[in-house]
Amino acid sequence: MNYVDRRLKEYHLSPSYIPVAMRDILGRGLHELKGMIKSTRVFMGYIANR
Repeated sequence: MNYVDRRLKEYHLSPSYIPVAMRDILGRGLHELKGMIKSTRVFMGYIANR
């Protein structure tokens, strides 16, 4: 469990994730942005509770 937590944090909080996120948003539009915002809230809540 700790390994998975660490890997998720390393990936989603790394600067290299920004281009991936931007490509997804630009390629898929507003729907993708809304989904990413929701996912970010869930992820941050998960991190805060760990």
